[in-house]
Amino acid sequence: MKNTTVYVACCVALVAGLCFLPLRSADAYLNFSKAFLKKYGSDKSSEAHKSVAHEFTRVKKCAVCHDPRPGADGKVSKKNRNPYGQALNEYLTKKDQNDPEKILKALADIENKKPEKAEKTYGQLLSAGKLPFVYEDYDYAGGREDDKDD
Repeated sequence: MKNTTVYVACCVALVAGLCFLPLRSADAYLNFSKAFLKKYGSDKSSEAHKSVAHEFTRVKKCAVCHDPRPGADGKVSKKNRNPYGQALNEYLTKKDQNDPEKILKALADIENKKPEKAEKTYGQLLSAGKLPFVYEDYDYAGGREDDKDD
């Protein structure tokens, strides 16, 4: 009986301990999101930077580069990138996730690119305080209806 009590107590302690372990979020590569915020959301005196930082935290961070909408199979896949993520993918590889300088350079390199059928470049959108993508039919993270018209 004493061995059973010790065994149960150890199991309970193990489960409780696992519940409090810090879990790392799967928000793309951490260095990509850090570099993006450093470049476009770090200047708190700039209204555009404040707006980008606010929008970045309002949406799922991975949605800056990845398409958060379910595919034909009904599942969301991180392999699906939005137009901004596709443009960024032309300059970066998986190996570059630990090279902040290369990430910042790639972010700068795609500022002059436009998504297909768009009037503004990614840089113009970001300078205006907007994220570099628009999903007209995607109400991201409970966003307001007027956000979708931008």
